[in-house]
Amino acid sequence: MKMVKMMMMGQERSGKSTVIGVMLSGENDDGEGSARIHVLSHKHELLSGQTSSMSQHLLGFDSHGHSVPNHTPLSYSYSHSSQHIVDKAHSLV
Repeated sequence: MKMVKMMMMGQERSGKSTVIGVMLSGENDDGEGSARIHVLSHKHELLSGQTSSMSQHLLGFDSHGHSVPNHTPLSYSYSHSSQHIVDKAHSLV
């Protein structure tokens, strides 16, 4: 299985978490940051709407190049959603 590592950097409130959330879920954001729910790790991040910590996420692609969506929000479920992605993916980012 092919694995690629990448890093996202940018200014505060520039949309980094939203872009990652869209990539993880396979769903468009609602314009108000709804996709961020897929990258939030702490309750205060959910309340404030801003991420406050570094995190690691797994993005998988099937053999046709389509993303394997992670519909499980919040990092407490990371191990479960990661196993689902690994089981379904042909390559990982």
